[in-house]
Amino acid sequence: MYRAAVRRLIDRVTKTDDPYRAGVVVIGTTEDDPFTGDRTGHEEEIIGTKENSDEYAYQWATIQLVGNAVPLVLDARPIRKGDGRVEIGADLLDSAQELVHVDEVLMDRGFDSQHVLKAVSDRRLKYIVPKRMYTSEKAQAKRLLKRDEDRFVNDRRLPL
Repeated sequence: MYRAAVRRLIDRVTKTDDPYRAGVVVIGTTEDDPFTGDRTGHEEEIIGTKENSDEYAYQWATIQLVGNAVPLVLDARPIRKGDGRVEIGADLLDSAQELVHVDEVLMDRGFDSQHVLKAVSDRRLKYIVPKRMYTSEKAQAKRLLKRDEDRFVNDRRLPL
């Protein structure tokens, strides 16, 4: 039902005087509020949260059309235990490419893997994905926040 509604929106927009060409989509993940009930029988769908904790939540992967237009969620799918980022990205890109022309894919850090980047590149799409933030970088970011500082310079003393 949602995909049909998105299809109608896109069809209507393309009939305007200004033809609409997507070009740029964003793939990201989000999670619901922490789940507080009994997960019995739903362990595959109600998985751990993004932060390292003992909380559980439903997680979703989305693909949105962005650019000069109002962002439009083209598709969303639940993330289940064991789902790989390549599979999730391919599924979302398949549904987006059925609806709009895609030139470039922006992805969140969770999709920073060689397999995902190769799968996107194999579709002849440009992509941008930030590198993963490691534990030491997260700790440094927290220290900067505490000190009300907005930058950190690390002198590696490399000879030029």
